[in-house]
Amino acid sequence: MKKRAMALALCFALIFSLGMPAFAAAYSDLEGHWARKYIEDLAAKGLMSGYDDGTIRPENNITVCETLALLSRFYSPDTLQDELIQSDYKDFISANVPSSISWAYDEIAVCLAAGIINQSELKSLDLTKTIQKEALSVFLVRAMKMEKTASSLKDVALSFADAGKINDSFKPHVAVLVSLGVVNGDNNNNFNPKSSVTRAVAAKMVSVSLEYLQKNGVALTLESYAELSRREGIIESVSGMEISFRGLDGLLRIIAIPSEAAVKVNGASGALSSDYAGCYARITSSRGNVIKVDIESSSSVKWVQGTLKDLAFYTDATTVYIKDKTDSESVYTVSGSAEITQSGSTVAVASLTKGFFLTLRCENNIATRIVSVSGDASISGTVSQISFGTTVTLQVADESGMKYSFSFGISNLPEVTRGGRTVTIDRVKAGDSVGLTVKNCAVTAIALADNGLTVSGELTSIVNNATGTSWTIKKSDGSSVTYMLDETVTVTNGTSTIKLSDIKVGDTVSVVVYGSTITEISLKSSAVVSGSQISGSVLLVNSTDGVITLLTSSGKLVYISSSSLRWIIYASTGTSIGLSVLPTGSNIVAYGEYSGSSNFAAKVIIILS
Repeated sequence: MKKRAMALALCFALIFSLGMPAFAAAYSDLEGHWARKYIEDLAAKGLMSGYDDGTIRPENNITVCETLALLSRFYSPDTLQDELIQSDYKDFISANVPSSISWAYDEIAVCLAAGIINQSELKSLDLTKTIQKEALSVFLVRAMKMEKTASSLKDVALSFADAGKINDSFKPHVAVLVSLGVVNGDNNNNFNPKSSVTRAVAAKMVSVSLEYLQKNGVALTLESYAELSRREGIIESVSGMEISFRGLDGLLRIIAIPSEAAVKVNGASGALSSDYAGCYARITSSRGNVIKVDIESSSSVKWVQGTLKDLAFYTDATTVYIKDKTDSESVYTVSGSAEITQSGSTVAVASLTKGFFLTLRCENNIATRIVSVSGDASISGTVSQISFGTTVTLQVADESGMKYSFSFGISNLPEVTRGGRTVTIDRVKAGDSVGLTVKNCAVTAIALADNGLTVSGELTSIVNNATGTSWTIKKSDGSSVTYMLDETVTVTNGTSTIKLSDIKVGDTVSVVVYGSTITEISLKSSAVVSGSQISGSVLLVNSTDGVITLLTSSGKLVYISSSSLRWIIYASTGTSIGLSVLPTGSNIVAYGEYSGSSNFAAKVIIILS
């Protein structure tokens, strides 16, 4: 940007400068001039400047090149945007714009990026000629991003006396400016489309246009260069059009590179290749989509990433000890002129913090650049993949689609929680919403979103097959739902943990479901009367097997075992009888304990009637 301002200062006809102070002094040749307020407005905005002799020469004509330079000031690209714009148009401009006006190369690039002029027009125009009024009208409407408005006025009839002299394709643009009060006719109601444009006329048209944009809250943006972001780091691997890329922040990202993205190697057009593993790269994105990859590849340069283990200071040198992701240690000497930053600030090598993540640029094992970061981060997103082995690999995509990858040993797992409860790592599934806590580039905690569904009802079916165990639960509204059981499901009865086998068909349960899998079970009530007794009507007595079939008042069948039975007693008389003479249809109360949801081991039976 400084280069642009300095180059424009060399232009003898029109001088623009980004760093120009606000207008403070009157120009000697503006006294009584009709365009004084417009020129002074642009001077105050830093868009127009005078000459060394104190004049601004309002009646001097301006060229096409000078006009484009002025209109480029409608936009203020930041450093990254400007860098990309110049890179995108550098070759075309240098091949098609005379070097005699190289001072305006950067401004012309901005005009191309903004759509003020297109490449075909630029090739056909003589930029050193004075601009005509109708051409300025077209460029000005485009600079204001009102081309669509102009397109809607193709059949407009202009009231100028010389309207017939205006190029038909330019009439819609002139109509837009007329409607905004930017242009009007002269004393004879002529527009004078082919006339040369003076600095005064250009100043009025530009000043009124800027006033319109400001009053209407219009913010001009370079759409193709909007929401730019850039990441620096080292390519770990390349697989087709996808790269594993560890940024200078220490985080490993899996980045898909679109086929239309520009790939440059050492400044020249290139292609992704596994040969570039270990190379430094800058990845530029617009609205989250990668648009450019710049790779630096040199046999004399080695990039190293890892954790700072130690520093050693000697009389003539300082060395750093780095532990990489494989836990291997290496030692590098730090150049006395090395560029060193930590957490974004320039520091001395002695200020580097042990345990921080370092990226080193080394030449012949001499570190010439060191970037140090804590490696701490918080990441929220969706699990896109998780795989288990001696090493667990977890991939999480955040809301922008950026995919992060982490690996940790099975013996050093992070804490995993769901809804404040600790769960095992195998509860993490693809599709889960998670929050990751990252310390020193390693995941230390995984918080699974507590978005489980709680379902209550009667367990009506248990099915075991090759794919696992499924439960069908009948809800209170009469509808039934079926879910798979997690292999590590937790089962409780009140505050006590019980076995899964303690739950039987007919029991009332409350389950927590994530996706379509039951991960938690709470027994609410057994299928039969709970406690140490049961009552009902005797349906059948099998004295051979020692089993009584009982129908409870709730309509459930319960099988009473007599293997531990000591007494069968009539309540009315206290008389005891044997099992074989227990009357069917009698109402009884049995005391004992349950051995299952439908089985009861009786010790004493009381015959009520």
